[in-house]
Amino acid sequence: MKSWLWAVVVAGLLYLAIGLVTSDLARFSGQVWRLVAWVASLVVFVAHIAFERDRLRSAPATAGFHAALAVALGAFGLALAATLRAAAAGNYRGAYALALVAWPVMTGVAAFVAAWGGAVVARGLLNRSSREHR
Repeated sequence: MKSWLWAVVVAGLLYLAIGLVTSDLARFSGQVWRLVAWVASLVVFVAHIAFERDRLRSAPATAGFHAALAVALGAFGLALAATLRAAAAGNYRGAYALALVAWPVMTGVAAFVAAWGGAVVARGLLNRSSREHR
């Protein structure tokens, strides 16, 4: 498996695990777990972009696309989990089927913009830093 695909799958599974674990914990012990989920997901997101930039030498658009794929994969997993939970509880509605498409698309597009922008800024800062040290 190619390195970028491996990174997408690992990051997507991490997003899914973070979402599932923290949503269960938030049900029992408060909303601080929502913040924990955001911070943990941010760490995965930044680490993925750094891996793309530093190890794979990906262009900003490519790094953004790969990060967006990982986010979309995690969102699809969360939508699928929500759909299965609702069906098991007898609360299934058609909106769950829509979420299987909408969640990955909405989060993927937002992630692409953020990752691409972040990669461009990081590249510019690194280039400026390397020019100043010459």
